[in-house]
Amino acid sequence: MTNSSRQTLARRRALIGVIVAPIAVAAALLAPGTAGAVTLGSTHVSTNSQGGIFCGEFPNCAYTQLSLPDAAVTKAPFDGRIKSFRVNLADPGTLQLLVVRQRPNGSFRAINGSTVRTTSTKGVNTFGTNVPIRKGDLVGLNLLDEFVSVRILSPKGANEAGFLPALEMGGVQKPYAPFTSSFTELEFNAQLKRASVITPT
Repeated sequence: MTNSSRQTLARRRALIGVIVAPIAVAAALLAPGTAGAVTLGSTHVSTNSQGGIFCGEFPNCAYTQLSLPDAAVTKAPFDGRIKSFRVNLADPGTLQLLVVRQRPNGSFRAINGSTVRTTSTKGVNTFGTNVPIRKGDLVGLNLLDEFVSVRILSPKGANEAGFLPALEMGGVQKPYAPFTSSFTELEFNAQLKRASVITPT
């Protein structure tokens, strides 16, 4: 190989490095496990669906989203704090954000929760909060009256667990089968920001 050929090859390799490096950095920043912030839950909160979930004739209940299609994130990919949550209400009422941890025996423990919120506004409601969450935990909602109703969609692969009664902080329950589904997407999500936290184990 001549000196001219070597110089040309070196320039090509340098150019490839200049192009590839920013792409790799961008991919790392976009990955849920490495980003500084991520949305947990539905990406369709503003959809004006006709369906809704509520507690029926019971005074309170709870729901948590286990999985969603289209690579939507439901489990916290890192430790941090929930800074806000959004929920599309078919009927307003009283509710509470939950941080829920699934246990090996299929039960769930309520690890943390926001302050209880009461709203009279239908449609999308946004609430600020500052709730710690650990990697692998889920978010959910306590519905704290028999009237409040959360809009839902019905895609395949949208698994949720329902609980009766509502979850108490530190309490453990198994899902209530009539409130549990493999095709229910709650129109609800939470904004997680990375942070060091201490939560119950």
